[in-house]
Amino acid sequence: MSRFSYQVSLIPSNDNLPSEAGKVFTADDNHLAIVAMYIRTRWESDHSLVIEYPNNTRVFSTRNQLAGVSISYQTPP
Repeated sequence: MSRFSYQVSLIPSNDNLPSEAGKVFTADDNHLAIVAMYIRTRWESDHSLVIEYPNNTRVFSTRNQLAGVSISYQTPP
């Protein structure tokens, strides 16, 4: 059993937060396999977003592009 799901959405700054699952990335801690779960986001430019998460994360969904933004993913070495 996982404690929480972790989600990333990409929405305009004047929109309300969505009530459905994240549109860009959805994951969890893989049945408590990750003690210190985190999701880090980093803008590399106006049109390039990097999402970082731990190894062993159970990933449910990803998008590589949304609304003109290229999205890439990283896990630590």
